[in-house]
Amino acid sequence: MITLLIIIAAFFLVFSGALLVPLQLELNSEEERYRVRLFGYTSARLITKGTEWMIRIRVLFVPFSYYPFRHRKKTDDNLEQKKNKTGSAGRRRRMVLRTGLALIKKLLGSFSVKKLIAEIDTGDYPLNAQLFPLAQAISTDGKEVTINFKNKNSIDLLIETRLYKILWIAVKTFLINKNQKSWKTK
Repeated sequence: MITLLIIIAAFFLVFSGALLVPLQLELNSEEERYRVRLFGYTSARLITKGTEWMIRIRVLFVPFSYYPFRHRKKTDDNLEQKKNKTGSAGRRRRMVLRTGLALIKKLLGSFSVKKLIAEIDTGDYPLNAQLFPLAQAISTDGKEVTINFKNKNSIDLLIETRLYKILWIAVKTFLINKNQKSWKTK
């Protein structure tokens, strides 16, 4: 009995810790570093080798690799099942789309930009000159946007959120839409 309580307590601590640690998305085009990580739990890196892409995933110290664009052979059974599926009603599609768009909008609001360094060159001197004051106005502490005339484009972006924020937004979004649906049917 005590062992079961210890296992449940350990699981609860690991789960609550995962909700509270930062979830980071890092994009660095100069160093070709593209990574999503949940500190201490998991991370995923996109690695490009020539024309092949590889996603290296590490979950609790166990690494494995995934090649998303390798060709897989499709069986005829899978193709027939996809053809036999019927589409859902238009009203349902609109509701799902509306819910999805509302969820994406709220989720984007939960992220905070920790670091942004962007160098932009459009290749058009007059347009670069017009964008220069705008870039200076956007630049603040930790966020630096520069317009250059060297034909160089790069971005270094670090955004962060926590899983409990994502979970809370998802629950609120689906509960609100469920309540609106039940209210309209009454």
